[in-house]
Amino acid sequence: MSAKSSAQVHGLTEALAILKKVEPETVKQINANIRREAKPAIQAVRQYLTNLDPDGNPLNSMANSVLIKDRGDSTRWNFPRVKAGIRFKSGGPSKKKKKASRQNYAMFSIIQSNAAGAIYDVAGSRNAGKSKTFVPNLEGVDVPHKDGDRQGKKGPSRYMWPGAESHIPALTAYVKTQVKIIEQKTNKSLLKRG
Repeated sequence: MSAKSSAQVHGLTEALAILKKVEPETVKQINANIRREAKPAIQAVRQYLTNLDPDGNPLNSMANSVLIKDRGDSTRWNFPRVKAGIRFKSGGPSKKKKKASRQNYAMFSIIQSNAAGAIYDVAGSRNAGKSKTFVPNLEGVDVPHKDGDRQGKKGPSRYMWPGAESHIPALTAYVKTQVKIIEQKTNKSLLKRG
């Protein structure tokens, strides 16, 4: 699960490609500015996760255990690693996915790069009845997810979306100001070439 901006910009991929050739330092600075502005949202998600379970183990049996046995160590629950896995990602899908589907460029996402953290965030959102132990055990301790204790909203995400939700509008607005800078600089570059 990730918390994504719903705002999409058409033609941004092409504009960034042009600007990277002409003013690569400007693109680096814009990305650095956006990452700096995203820090409060990332901290909020981490804090929300910590508030769900201050000792870092939503279930006693989760402490340092593998959540999906056939996937091995990549799904081992390690709370510090789960918190560190919450990251900001600028941009949209990979080049391969963009070519295949011609998707619009999503402005940003706040992602969980840790497999165990991602599993915990959405476990039981689709096939709760098929789980024999993990999801039923979570139901007893997972009040925010089950009862929708997030400004009256229910949803599949336990901590990623609810932690970032209040920061998304301001972050989206800031990213839009940076996109305007990209547009202006790209247009100037194209006029010089013209």
